[in-house]
Amino acid sequence: MRHIGLFEVYEHPFFLYYLSRMADGENNRVTVFVLKSTHDRIRALYTDAEYEAIEWVLVDGGDIDDLFRRAERAASGELDFLWVNTAWGTGRVPANYLEFDPDCPSVAGITNLNDWMYNPLPEPLYRTVAPIVRLLKRTPSQVSTPIFQHLRYLMQPSILSNHNGVNIEYPPMRRFVEDRAPQGLSVYGLPPVVHEPEKLPQTTKGSGLRVAVPGRISPYIRDYDMVFDAVEPLFETYGDDLTLDLVGEPRDDSEPVIERIDDFTAQGFDVRHRTDWTPFEAFARSLRRADILLDPVHVHRRVRHPLRLDQETGRRNGTGILFDAIRYARPLLLPEAFPRDSMLDPFAQSFQSATDLRSILRTLLEDSAVLTAWQASVTEAVTVYDLTSQQQRFDGIVDDVIDEY
Repeated sequence: MRHIGLFEVYEHPFFLYYLSRMADGENNRVTVFVLKSTHDRIRALYTDAEYEAIEWVLVDGGDIDDLFRRAERAASGELDFLWVNTAWGTGRVPANYLEFDPDCPSVAGITNLNDWMYNPLPEPLYRTVAPIVRLLKRTPSQVSTPIFQHLRYLMQPSILSNHNGVNIEYPPMRRFVEDRAPQGLSVYGLPPVVHEPEKLPQTTKGSGLRVAVPGRISPYIRDYDMVFDAVEPLFETYGDDLTLDLVGEPRDDSEPVIERIDDFTAQGFDVRHRTDWTPFEAFARSLRRADILLDPVHVHRRVRHPLRLDQETGRRNGTGILFDAIRYARPLLLPEAFPRDSMLDPFAQSFQSATDLRSILRTLLEDSAVLTAWQASVTEAVTVYDLTSQQQRFDGIVDDVIDEY
């Protein structure tokens, strides 16, 4: 039996949950190295049997150094394979990553490819940054954080050299990496999701059309004005037959979005939003109640930084809504500029503008058979992401990495 380690530092607890389910196959023993705060956010998602099948190494959030030490010690002895989710939210973590060199076959899961694949400076310079960052770890955060925000882009290509492969969540992103990955670095494409209908909340569908917009509320990330322009005439015509539900935590720049929502609610239109982080169960319930998922993401976003590429969602950075569509078996609307791949065909329809989006929603409001047929296509498509299939895909990656090690 192989001993599989999963290492998550900070930001992707939902991905960690599904990754642990995929790793927990009949041939694997699984240990998760994680902060206690992250563990506590996902504990309720497991059945008791699922949870007890996993060994947990939990560290208090104030001692990230200890979490890295424990994972590296295990990788140098008892682990046969280590999967690392390379996401972070504090200025301290990447310095640990730079020194983190697991002595076993390992894969890094990465999502924002701009930060990893754009290497404008000579490779030796990356390593020279390490002593500076280690020094910053011992300085007050108000001093170290602004400096770190620039230095970290020089560090990340070197971090990848400590692993045998990377996992990319969406095929166009994988192709982007394959064209730029250092020689000898294998590239894999395992979607971080499992469709388990028996674990989804039971909800009662209301009448009319319910549209959910998952994700953090930020006009920098998504074009909410376009959505509001599209739905306002529909609310005036169809009234209570339409609901728009923004399911996500507001960001600091969300005030203009909230103001427009308040204008809609003052007119009696059913537009909803949250004021804080949405717990997993409430998030799942909201998306299962929806008829359609909508992501008005700004596909192209300018990044003003000499060491970073502009963002192109779906090709250079990820978006969780693709996996929401799979997880909750819901049709999906995406901007036409979003890079399409065949895996999206049963799920997604594209729109070009507010007028085009309005036309699509009007059709769904007026002809329920269109939505029924679309939902049937989605229901069939998600079966290839069941637990058994995803466990087999995970095991295939492990086998490949160990064989090439």
